[in-house]
Amino acid sequence: MRWLAANAPVSERALSAPATDEDIAGLRERLGFEAPEALEAWLRMNNGSTEKDSTAPRPDGARGSFRTGTR
Repeated sequence: MRWLAANAPVSERALSAPATDEDIAGLRERLGFEAPEALEAWLRMNNGSTEKDSTAPRPDGARGSFRTGTR
């Protein structure tokens, strides 16, 4: 994330805090299966971004945060 902070500070500030073990467990529960290791690793670095990106429709047609713990 150091590169992002140095080269795209606005984007770096928009990233959410890392996902917790509880966040990952909740994701697994909602999915009904284990998430790929690469996705879990990414979420443990940052758990989505701020609401600035939430206006895009999600695959389920809803609008809202892409973060693992919110809708």
